[in-house]
Amino acid sequence: MSFREDDFHEDKLMAPCEQAVRDIIPAIKAAIAVLLKEKHGYSITRIARILGVTPTAAQNYLNGKRGGAYLHLLLTIPELRGEVEEAAEAINLLRERGYSVRAASFLLCRLCRDIRYYVEKNKLDCGPVNTGTHSRSR
Repeated sequence: MSFREDDFHEDKLMAPCEQAVRDIIPAIKAAIAVLLKEKHGYSITRIARILGVTPTAAQNYLNGKRGGAYLHLLLTIPELRGEVEEAAEAINLLRERGYSVRAASFLLCRLCRDIRYYVEKNKLDCGPVNTGTHSRSR
């Protein structure tokens, strides 16, 4: 897991999940959005509803303004992309059968764990995912 320089200088306790919420979860949502659009033809409005964000935020996921380096890893590393494809497929099947997508939420935790493991194992430095004034995704 890549930490920001400030994380080591601040005197505060930070759980890995706090880091993930800031950096990795937006990338997972972006990757799922991309696959729902590409493979299943979902509209931006439908993707926004599923992800619990505004259509503008969904568009930002789709055009890569949210997700950064982690998004690139999720879409290009075969084992990680396979997990994202599995999550997108589960979401699509749940929607087709009229069920809530909340049942697929556990897949976010698995993806987060696996991307953190992959980054750590390969000693990658993904750095801050988003830069500029909008460095924190909501």
